[in-house]
Amino acid sequence: MKIREIEKYIKENNLFLNPTVKRLGKGNNSDVFWVKDGKNQYSLRTGRKGKEIKNKFINHFMVLKFLEQENIDFVPQAVELNKKENILITTYAPGKPITEIGLNKKGLDLFVRQLVRLYGLKFSRYKMFCCKNKIGPVLPETPAASFKKYGLKRFNYLKKICQDKEVIDWIIPRLKENAKYVKNIKWNEKNLIFSHGDLTGANIIKHKNKIYFIDWERAGLSNRNNYSLAYKFIHFDFFFLNWEKKMEKFAL
Repeated sequence: MKIREIEKYIKENNLFLNPTVKRLGKGNNSDVFWVKDGKNQYSLRTGRKGKEIKNKFINHFMVLKFLEQENIDFVPQAVELNKKENILITTYAPGKPITEIGLNKKGLDLFVRQLVRLYGLKFSRYKMFCCKNKIGPVLPETPAASFKKYGLKRFNYLKKICQDKEVIDWIIPRLKENAKYVKNIKWNEKNLIFSHGDLTGANIIKHKNKIYFIDWERAGLSNRNNYSLAYKFIHFDFFFLNWEKKMEKFAL
């Protein structure tokens, strides 16, 4: 959608009084716009038509509602969801992704504390929330299933773009060891926790003394023995962000 179409949609639905609209970016399946109305800022996301995108938008919206219910205050708030038009509006998280600005020790400590709070959310409460709102929880994608589905494609991409041989040499034996380990994990309800699902550096926004987790469309259930930390660093250029100190921090 173009900015003129967004402005028309806002006006026709009486969403804001005197909005200013700018395009933030374009993804594979959606466009994202920044909307300012007075002192308030919002993120408006439009998706192409289709059941898959519609379900992602619904999940994104409902997950934010669940997190608001659980008093998680480091995420955007859900404002509006138009299922017919595939339009999702949330509050806007100001700042820059940590892939651009990195994290100092204080920021890293805050990030870890927030991650602990997120993973501390009880599966039973999320399940109850889903039942109450008549939605199906997103089922966990296990490391074993992911490895079977993607193989070494992502790792081979990392090898291609990474210029630090030491990083690759560090990963290879651990990747092989973990591939054996995840096959033996019992994937049952007792081990399920709530997870963001795509918490890469681009979805971690730092603003002053705050850190926000954004883009929750893949959020859902994950195994307690999940691979979120490894995913963060391997998937998103962790070697540019002082990786040795981070690995040491998470190893403690």
